[in-house]
Amino acid sequence: ASYVMQAACFFTTGFFVFGPQMLIGMAAAECSHKEAAGAATGFVGLFAYLGASLSGWPLAKVLEIWHWTGFFAVIAIAAGISALLLLPFLNAQAPRETHEA
Repeated sequence: ASYVMQAACFFTTGFFVFGPQMLIGMAAAECSHKEAAGAATGFVGLFAYLGASLSGWPLAKVLEIWHWTGFFAVIAIAAGISALLLLPFLNAQAPRETHEA
């Protein structure tokens, strides 16, 4: 593979991984009070990195026992549970007042 193709692959991977990760932090800041935005973003980061660090051993066991099929099934189930847990936040932000002219 050429250098340009390799650079394009790294750029694409970074774009599609970091973009959603950044949006989760922004959602936490938007849903919190303006004086607690830093704390909200920090807690989201804390649990994200805690989850990433603690997931290694259980996922290795799943991979060892059920191979790649089980691994992707567990990841899909975890993504579904995460989406369900985030549903209450869709309407968490109070509606903004609009001033009619």
